[in-house]
Amino acid sequence: MSRRFRVSLLPMLFVFAAFPLTLHADAGDSCRASLSLDGKLRNGADPGAVAKACLAAAEASDDALSQYMAGLVYEFGIGQSKDSMKAKNRYRDAANKGHAQAQLAMGRLSEKTRTLDWAMAWYARAALNKNAEAQAALLRLKTAEPREMWRAAMSALAIDENDGGMGDILGSGSGIVLGEGVVLTNEHVVEHCERMSVAPGIPAKVVAKDAERDLAVLRTGIQVGEVALLATSPEIGAEDRLLTGGYPGIGTDDPTFVVTEGKKSSRDLGKETADYWLLTNTINPGNSGGPLLDDSGLVRGVVFAALPVTGIVKKTAPKRAHEGMAIRLDTVKSFLDEHKIAYRTQPPGEVAKAADMEDHIAAITVLVTCFGD
Repeated sequence: MSRRFRVSLLPMLFVFAAFPLTLHADAGDSCRASLSLDGKLRNGADPGAVAKACLAAAEASDDALSQYMAGLVYEFGIGQSKDSMKAKNRYRDAANKGHAQAQLAMGRLSEKTRTLDWAMAWYARAALNKNAEAQAALLRLKTAEPREMWRAAMSALAIDENDGGMGDILGSGSGIVLGEGVVLTNEHVVEHCERMSVAPGIPAKVVAKDAERDLAVLRTGIQVGEVALLATSPEIGAEDRLLTGGYPGIGTDDPTFVVTEGKKSSRDLGKETADYWLLTNTINPGNSGGPLLDDSGLVRGVVFAALPVTGIVKKTAPKRAHEGMAIRLDTVKSFLDEHKIAYRTQPPGEVAKAADMEDHIAAITVLVTCFGD
């Protein structure tokens, strides 16, 4: 008799074991049927019931979608009070599993709290996962808040350690966006890199380089800025106002994005600077690879961070000057043509306002970070 009882108990145990799993599955289905991925209730669904279903599914399963849906409940206050901290915790769990919309949500919440470095870093992760909204948000913040870029690059390392850590950084420079996923920089910026990224944390590869002309082209998987326009004429007048943009001062208390103003130097160095413009602009390490622009925002050359170590150029430089150089536009175009790298040109136009110019330079300029083993 007791033997028959034990045998008949087995299917009952199976039923009780399976019943909670069925409930959790039903909760997940109910949650997804009633709540859209942008946090909107569907078909007049009851907020309290939706919240109960979504949170039950998230407690029962650690999958990315369930955690993301629970994050929506907390962020938008569906069926309960809003709780941004709980929302972030759920989103982070999903984001770390590669969920693009959760990564977008992490960027959105970070931007709301003005932690802009984390916002850009999370937007970049989502953009790499082909999220168009995150791509647009990243480009918007890159232009509006360029001085957050170095910190954003460090935050990106904290999110994804594939590039390594701070100790693996060999150096950094600047670059110019030539097209979607195409960046022009100096060859010496990427010369010894095992890996490189265009901030914040967008992987890049060298597709063309020339050590003699000190030029290199990088390719990324996504758009990293507004496309720069090159001037049609390579010439620069003696009194023309010239601007540079880039990321000097890395690792110091100085701003990590700087626009400088100057002009072509009056120092005559003859053949030694045949391929370069000598500038009065204040140039520092980190500026290398950034754009030299005219008043209408057209690229006139690619900036060097410092003068050559030897030769008459260095010997005759003013004392305590941060004088730099720029590779002339005709040399740049020749390099790009030889490597079949497309670029856009435009004749000079209206002089841009100062504020508009800084935004323009931030939009077309990127931080390039070099990593070793």
